[in-house]
Amino acid sequence: MCTIIGAVDAYPELPALLAGTRDERRDRPARPPFRWPTPRIVAPRDERAGGTWMGAGPSGLLVALANRWVEVPGGGERSRGQLVVDLLAAEGLTDAERTLTAAVDAAGYDGFNLLVIDAAAGAGMYAAWDGTLRTERLGPGVYVMTNAGLDGGTYAREPGRPDPQPRAAVAEALGAQLRGRETAAAFTERVRALLASHDPPVCLHRSDAVGTVSASVFRRSAEGVVTVEHTPGPPCTTAAQTLVEQL
Repeated sequence: MCTIIGAVDAYPELPALLAGTRDERRDRPARPPFRWPTPRIVAPRDERAGGTWMGAGPSGLLVALANRWVEVPGGGERSRGQLVVDLLAAEGLTDAERTLTAAVDAAGYDGFNLLVIDAAAGAGMYAAWDGTLRTERLGPGVYVMTNAGLDGGTYAREPGRPDPQPRAAVAEALGAQLRGRETAAAFTERVRALLASHDPPVCLHRSDAVGTVSASVFRRSAEGVVTVEHTPGPPCTTAAQTLVEQL
């Protein structure tokens, strides 16, 4: 039940921000964000499947993915995390859209929602895959994506799968709290606080083996400097570690 917050050219001093929680099995191994040797990206890595769920690429892209709770015929042939790696290596927003279209044509993926921000272009893209690919270009602004969709968008619950409606409500609540912040500093501070929030429920503590295992805030400057604040545990109780890389 990942929650993703994106800012596209929302403040002069903050060309792009992408932040989010990772809700996963607590025993699934992952490496915190680092600079990959190839492709040249900054991202955490899922040590089981080898991909990532969020990161920054050399052309100015920030990318994040959340699972979509739908049955896709032929899904699971290729890891969704590998798709994020492919997109981070793209040469910009248009190339990322081409890469995405070619990828879902070439291999079977389980359902997903995807947010791509191009810091250089001051634009973004939302994509949803449930066996049919739908994309939407985004202008400057603040966006919230969950497993349900973008900014309160949702879909019908499928039998035996989680109900997306509560996550759509979370997206709407977060958007209301984030939009209208006067400065980039105030906005970023609110993002940090909301990643650790229990009301609305963003940092999740469930009784089973699944919950919020980490959170990350990626910021990209106009000079290509990527700053990552990564919390290697529930953000409500774990201190963030900071990584700064030039891409």
